[in-house]
Amino acid sequence: MIMATFSFLPLEYRPFHHQIIITHQTVKTKIAPSKQFLFLAFYYPWYVAGEKFWSQYGQDLRPLLGHYGSDQISVAERHIEMAVRGGIDSFVVTWTKRNSPRASNFLNATLKASNVDKIKFVMLYESLGALAGDGDFANGALDTFVEDMVFFKDTYFDHPSYLHINGRPVVYVYLTRYWKNFDTTMLHTINNKVGRNILIIADNPYFGNNISPHTSPYGIRDNSSVFEVYNSYNMYTFPNVRLGESAVDYMFRDALPIYQSWSKETVFFPSVLPKYHDFREGHKPLVGDVAGLMQQLQVFACLPRPVWYQNEFPNLMFITSFNEWWEGTSIEPDGEDKYGYKFLDAIKLFKDSEVVCQENQTNVSTLVLKA
Repeated sequence: MIMATFSFLPLEYRPFHHQIIITHQTVKTKIAPSKQFLFLAFYYPWYVAGEKFWSQYGQDLRPLLGHYGSDQISVAERHIEMAVRGGIDSFVVTWTKRNSPRASNFLNATLKASNVDKIKFVMLYESLGALAGDGDFANGALDTFVEDMVFFKDTYFDHPSYLHINGRPVVYVYLTRYWKNFDTTMLHTINNKVGRNILIIADNPYFGNNISPHTSPYGIRDNSSVFEVYNSYNMYTFPNVRLGESAVDYMFRDALPIYQSWSKETVFFPSVLPKYHDFREGHKPLVGDVAGLMQQLQVFACLPRPVWYQNEFPNLMFITSFNEWWEGTSIEPDGEDKYGYKFLDAIKLFKDSEVVCQENQTNVSTLVLKA
């Protein structure tokens, strides 16, 4: 039994399922982390104040702060306050181009917030929008990536709030699974040219070939993983969604087996998806509530670990998302008070709880959220 204990506020919440049983396919795994979780929430500073901008796509709810502009320092300060209340340790901030409005908003608003020292941030490199050659590393993508990482080094990495793990700046790279002609030797080339030992978190596990690190082009190659750390930004795919189902049911049926497959053999840290409501045609919503979020947190906290893993990294838990309002995944409080601060408070409660993961001889893992 490996136990992670977090003791801050007294518990008041009782999870819907006090005990959850999940079965793994192999006994050659270690169960659960022994270090405290860091919670990272995907953050989007791309909003322009006013109804015209916000109404260009559908929304199920209106933010508590109204139809705000991400260029407002006061908005950034409120977002940091909310995140800190919810136990969020770091924003993972979308980025495509150095002169884009979202990059400008982050530099001129978020990083100028009076309370920016209360939170960390990581850049979310939207690779298919940023890389030359449509992500083809034989057709200009390598040069673009190096140039952008040099820009990150000069602009972000030395900021006191930039997240470093083991002294290394962290960069989250979106949709690495769509890259072409990428080779592991290029990681050394990138770090040598940038002059920093960047820790890349690769958004790779998904459906199709990417359900397993053994079938994914950028999973396990020559008996070692291509990237050091993996995550899946969002496991939603509309053909798999059943009408009226909950986010937790979908995540346990469709995402959990893929999470387990990657977590048993690579360093994989999961994302929770509290809810989903995208108004694009054919995108059926996933209903969310606090009980479902807590169940995801409980089960994903106890994913198996490779036998060779020695807790080289702190345990990361990603939240999709803090404020992606157009896909309806936001945990930012809404003005209608349908969810309010409930999701944020649930995350904080989980973070301040004692997590116990057990493995018995039949290779069944049990998690108990103790009061």
